[in-house]
Amino acid sequence: MSVNGSSIEIEKISEVLKPIFMEYPYIAAAYLFGSQVKGKTTPMSDIDIAILIKDNAPKGRELIHEEDYLSYRIEKILRSGEIDLVELNSQGLIFQHNVLKTGRLIYNGDPEFRIRFESRVISNFCDFEVTLRFIEKHHTEGRMARCKRLFKIVQG
Repeated sequence: MSVNGSSIEIEKISEVLKPIFMEYPYIAAAYLFGSQVKGKTTPMSDIDIAILIKDNAPKGRELIHEEDYLSYRIEKILRSGEIDLVELNSQGLIFQHNVLKTGRLIYNGDPEFRIRFESRVISNFCDFEVTLRFIEKHHTEGRMARCKRLFKIVQG
């Protein structure tokens, strides 16, 4: 199954990757997200997959090696240029929420763990959404003001 340069069929990728994910008992869920889900792929697009890791996962270097090997196996099966495999648990709240909001669940190894995680992320995001939006807005406004000042300096 080659996926470079075209949107992939999500059900097909789920079907193909499920046996691999099942070999890793600490993977509770996997989500496809990014350009593949949005249907905005280019020949340079990678495949973004977020994995939800349970508490019994290997730690440190061992987990990194396992994730690298998992990424390699997925690349081989999908015959794709690059897989961007992300551990969802270790990402920030905004990233986690975006994956849950825009991504597609492609593996559901531990529904209870997944639902608890999703509920916690959504609850935390709702609690902090106003604050996050405020920070985001003022950060952007500050950046724009700095760019305008810099542009004036460059213009002379």
